[in-house]
Amino acid sequence: MMMRAGVMAFFSLLMLGSALAEADRVDDVLNARGRLAGQNLAGLDLAGADLRGADLSRANLEGTVLTGATLVGANLVQATLRGADLREAYLRDARLGGADLRSAKLGSADFTRADLRQAQLEGAAHLAESAPGAARLAGATAARANFTGANLRNVDLREAVLTDAVFVGANLGWANLTWARARKANFSGASLSWARGYGADFTSANFGQATLTGTQLVGATARGADFRRARLQGTNFEQADLGSANFGETDLGQALLNAAKDGPAAARRARVP
Repeated sequence: MMMRAGVMAFFSLLMLGSALAEADRVDDVLNARGRLAGQNLAGLDLAGADLRGADLSRANLEGTVLTGATLVGANLVQATLRGADLREAYLRDARLGGADLRSAKLGSADFTRADLRQAQLEGAAHLAESAPGAARLAGATAARANFTGANLRNVDLREAVLTDAVFVGANLGWANLTWARARKANFSGASLSWARGYGADFTSANFGQATLTGTQLVGATARGADFRRARLQGTNFEQADLGSANFGETDLGQALLNAAKDGPAAARRARVP
């Protein structure tokens, strides 16, 4: 019994020592916000940390807990955030160009006006599961960002720059894309059911085999866009510019094309039962 108690005490001391070491490391991080570029911070618990304006460029934050952390204006260019927990984190005006956010947890995170150019977000979890938990990307720059397979349900992408962004197989149901600039973006196989794209620019975008049930594209520009084999039940194209759009093998029978620019011509090119 005494030996068992001694072993338990030994391991308790080890755990306490490890916890104290991590606490000291967290303190070091918080005291060196401007000197964290390229540092290995993987797995640390930085929940609620104030890292506004911190230089975390090229830092390794894989699996790091940043729940509720303040990263306003932080430099996270080319940082590794794979599997990191950024739920409810504040990343307004942060720079995340080329950052690796694959499989990160981003529910309720605020990316308003953040720069996500060429960031990797494949499989990012819970960007938005419900309206209260929707991630905010309004005004964000995400040109050439990769959102393949990401859960973007209810996400706020108003006025976001999404040029050449990849949303293959992503869930954008109920997303707000009003006035977004998504030229040449790839939405193939994505779900955009009940999404709002009022006045958005989808010039030359790819919606091949995408689901746009009930999607609002009123006043949107979709010149040269590819809608081949897309599901367009109840899709609203009123006042939309569909010049040279490709509706091959698409059923437009239930789409709303009233007063859509080039709508009748587009309908003639499509297969309508």
